[in-house]
Amino acid sequence: LLMVDAEAGFKNPLRFFYLVTNFNSVMTWGVIILGAFMVVNLTTLAIDMLGKRVPHALEYCGLALALATAAYTGVLLGVVQTFPLWNTPLLPVLFVVSAASTGVASVVLAGCFVGNRAKNVRLLARTRLVLPVAELVLIALLLATVQASDAGAASAAAVLTGSHAALFWIGLVAAGL
Repeated sequence: LLMVDAEAGFKNPLRFFYLVTNFNSVMTWGVIILGAFMVVNLTTLAIDMLGKRVPHALEYCGLALALATAAYTGVLLGVVQTFPLWNTPLLPVLFVVSAASTGVASVVLAGCFVGNRAKNVRLLARTRLVLPVAELVLIALLLATVQASDAGAASAAAVLTGSHAALFWIGLVAAGL
């Protein structure tokens, strides 16, 4: 999908090898992180489906790669200089908190359907309230910090009261959080 998105697609498949060997590129690190994350996830799934216990080291590796995947998305968008709301060091942190919030909510929801068999669902149920609050604080900080430039202030105004306000307040704040 990265190759199709980068408009090389099937025309120049060797371009992918440049993508994974250019270690100065954020995209390269994302490909490496996502690739490793997929390998760890598939290995964990295979071990679990065989009815065996997944080693803690593999679980911790998966956790680290999950955090890196969430942060990577924010870093990738953060290098876009022309979009002030993205060009901030808060974005990777926001993405990690948002991913954690979504993951916890998904596990808690799934726990409702399987009768809360997981021991940790109660702990997750308590954290599901903390993470959206942290996410809201990070969004407020992000919107406040971009106010330093005219373009940033215009972007924040478009999100808070302008053309994107309905999506922000109804979609993100009311429904999302």
